Amino acid sequence: MFESIVALYPNHPVVVQARDGLSWCHFQLGEYDEAQKQRRQISEVRLPEGMSAPTLTSSDYELANALFNQKKYAEARDSYEKFIKQSPDSSDVPEAVYRIGLCLYRQEFYTQAIEIWTDLEARYPQLRRHLRDEAGHLRPFVTLSIGERPITHEATLLRPGEV
Repeated sequence: MFESIVALYPNHPVVVQARDGLSWCHFQLGEYDEAQKQRRQISEVRLPEGMSAPTLTSSDYELANALFNQKKYAEARDSYEKFIKQSPDSSDVPEAVYRIGLCLYRQEFYTQAIEIWTDLEARYPQLRRHLRDEAGHLRPFVTLSIGERPITHEATLLRPGEV
């Protein structure tokens, strides 16, 4: 369906949402390269004079997650930062900040990762119990939840034997 819309209406604002839908579908199928391709093509849509397309920041977040899942940590970090700039009030911001730290950690920028998580903890004090154990040490894995909308992300921060 999305592909038909793209083919029939290449210069209409609806094509932005159709490409967004295609990107989401490919992301859900684990086809991250194709999801990224569809996401990039959104910015290439040429709309007629006076028409504007909707902003799709949730797709920016999903693109960042796709890059993260492909272990493209530097690109993922840039995409998370772009998402945060575009949508500072989104409920996904705490997880995006956390994932920026995780990207840095996976690139072996340990000090910067810990700084990001410490800042996250300062900005969202309710996360402390999820980020640190009773002794105040970073947990080896994290599950985040803010308010009624759980932001659940369980990821191994430290591999066995790491400090």
